[in-house]
This record gives sequence, structure tokens and C-alpha cells, in this order.
Amino acid sequence: RFASHGGYMLQGQELKAVQNVILKNGALNAAIVGQPAYKIAELAGFSVPETTKILIGEVTVVDESEPFAHEKLSPTLAMYRAKDFEEAVEKAEKLVAMGGIGHTSCLYTDQDNQPERVAYFGQMMKTARILINTPASQGGIG
Repeated sequence: RFASHGGYMLQGQELKAVQNVILKNGALNAAIVGQPAYKIAELAGFSVPETTKILIGEVTVVDESEPFAHEKLSPTLAMYRAKDFEEAVEKAEKLVAMGGIGHTSCLYTDQDNQPERVAYFGQMMKTARILINTPASQGGIG
């Protein structure tokens, strides 16, 4: 499904290679900031179609050791799996705390049929902007 929207799921060595270019000496690698996905793939040593909009890395670790857990300022996205909504929010809370409490969080859900999710997310997330069903990268600007 991601592929039909320009997403590229990183596999095996591709994932490791992108992890290795996200951070440099423990800090965000300036070479990836603002670059298109295909350029980041090139920096990592492999190629993707130039039409690729975002590189997606499925990861499990939610701490400083995982490059995908950091703010990346580039079209690279971490994908985490969770057993339920509460575990997903818990992971999101950890990511927010790690990156600096106060910026932006976003939830995509059926707000009409599951308003309790919106309320729970709003109570748990320690961010200045809590966006519901709206693009976070654009909605958090300004």
C-alpha cells in the first residue's frame, strides 16, 4: 500500500545502510536534511526510483540507539508495530520525550466512531500541537 503512494519499504541491508547515514557522530547527518528520498538512498549506497517520496524503515527499538527514532528532517520515516492502541501511544510518548517534549504529535483515526482514542491521545501526548487527521509535516509548520 505504501508503494502506491511513493513509499519505499527498506529491506535488510538497505535498512542498515540508511540507519548508518541518518546520524553522524551521534547527531543528525546534515547531508540528508531536505534531500529527496532517492538522494538519501544514493548516500546509503543503493538506488530507488527518483519518484520515491519517502523511505520507510520498520524498526522496534524506541531509544537513542535507533537512528530512525530521531527527528530526521528528511523523507525518512520510522514504522513501529504495536499490539494495541495503548502500546502505540506509549511508543509515541517515548519518541516525543526523546526528541524534546513540546513539538507536534499527530493521530489518524476514525474520530466519529472512536472519539475515546482522540481523547486518550490528547491526554497522553505532551506536545504543544496535537493534530488529528491532518498532515503533520505541514500542520506543524509555522
